[in-house]
Amino acid sequence: MRQVRIMVSSTRADLMQYRDAAAQIISKVAQDVEDRYQILDKSMEKQTQTGDREFAVEVSKRWVEDKADWIVLIVGWHYGTISDESEAKGFSVTEWEYRHAMKLKEQKPTRKVFVFVAGEPKSAVPYRVSDEEIDDLKDWMGEQDDRQREQLKRFKAALSQPHTEFFRNLAHFRERLEATLRREIDRLVPPIAPGSNLAGLILAVKPAMQACFGSVKQLSTCKSIHDCLHKLRQNVVRRLREEDLPMWKQEGELSASREGRLNRRALTAMRLLGNIENLALALQGNNQDLRDRIQRVVQTAALWDPEADPKPGFEIVSEKVDDFARDVQDAFTDADNAMLSEQYTLGNLHAFLLQRIGDIRAVRALGMDDDQILNTELDKIDQNKARLIAALHLHHDWQRLHDALERLHTEFGTQAFPKRLNQFIDKDLPKLARLVDTELAAFHAVPASEAHGPAEADLLADLERVKPCIEALLDYRDNKRFAEMQGPFDDVFFRIDTRTLREVDCANERVEGFSRLLDDLAQRNAMQPDQIQREE
Repeated sequence: MRQVRIMVSSTRADLMQYRDAAAQIISKVAQDVEDRYQILDKSMEKQTQTGDREFAVEVSKRWVEDKADWIVLIVGWHYGTISDESEAKGFSVTEWEYRHAMKLKEQKPTRKVFVFVAGEPKSAVPYRVSDEEIDDLKDWMGEQDDRQREQLKRFKAALSQPHTEFFRNLAHFRERLEATLRREIDRLVPPIAPGSNLAGLILAVKPAMQACFGSVKQLSTCKSIHDCLHKLRQNVVRRLREEDLPMWKQEGELSASREGRLNRRALTAMRLLGNIENLALALQGNNQDLRDRIQRVVQTAALWDPEADPKPGFEIVSEKVDDFARDVQDAFTDADNAMLSEQYTLGNLHAFLLQRIGDIRAVRALGMDDDQILNTELDKIDQNKARLIAALHLHHDWQRLHDALERLHTEFGTQAFPKRLNQFIDKDLPKLARLVDTELAAFHAVPASEAHGPAEADLLADLERVKPCIEALLDYRDNKRFAEMQGPFDDVFFRIDTRTLREVDCANERVEGFSRLLDDLAQRNAMQPDQIQREE
């Protein structure tokens, strides 16, 4: 039986009631899945200490490393005691636990860290004390000294990532924790006994499974490249075009501060391009074309050679930025096309896998329990695949509109632009309006209690900002409204892109879990290799 050990990490003085609630939720979920998984609460207060003299970080290190598969972090407004132990590096024990857990997560993908933070009073998900709570968590704001306040602010900023959930009160925390645990347990690979007929069936279709795994990994690589290219557009090209180059042109000369900004953009570009080059090494098959395109982007990356031309002219840098932007855009579109192509490849491979499973299932009798596990898992895979494909299709719709806007942007100021603008407004802008309305309708259909996390709130804010810009362009059809819409559209698409990456990452995580399952069964299964070979 698959075992998952869960540890709750938080300060205790303010969050003991929340820790108790977390223990109750863990126990409830464990009972519901006890026929498939053994879910254990391994929080420190649940266990007996050794009795030896131990320092806080020493204890935490052992528990994070040896006792926990998953960690639930809860953060309010109490930073906790700042440890003076050298290994703590000036952090509180709670922050150290989080940082150490994230470091271990990079080394072992099966480890997970779930973060729950009390929402700031004026945020999208504000915390308000409820009647059942013994204490108001906000009261701890006044209990912190200056150093604790500053470190808590920095700690929370580091936690404000897409994987973080914000809670309104104790009831909302319970709801979000239970939903999170059930979702993650649902993503676990099924428990399969080595030597069983089901294990034999899985090993018999191993080549077909591995082909699907390879396709998902290629899809994940293409999406990660696409994400880095999008960051290049947002954080380098767009900043250069909208901020740095216009100010340089207006000032008439390259000031030291402006040159510093240009150099920082160049460093950001080189860092992202390094990530893209490393990712491109994993591209295979038809995706080699994308790899070639990436090489062209890398070759145009340098804005200028500081040694040969320490004071470049505006025209030189502006031309290089345009060349770089064009190559980034071409690679950006190619990465999306590669994702779409890999999606169809995955569909064909998945259909073949299902056929192989059906053929072998017809001659290999499964017991009732194994049959139920297989049916449940096949249904789950179908649901996950459908969700992934829907996310990719939606992403491709946004990408096509982005590409149309980019082509239109290159003609801005030319004689052909008014005609092209009207063509875009008649053909493409209604599609964009429908996409925005669909996204907004999805947000409004979700109960307020489920609106959690900064990513969703930011996307909603950007959608509400781009909608009137679209309406204005539809009404006035002029250059001014077109220019006003571009920035908000770019922001929305960037957040849609990030959301799609999370969906692809979830699929890749499932694939990694199944890969480990295959390796384990291949090592431990009692079935003879020649028998497996005959069935293949």
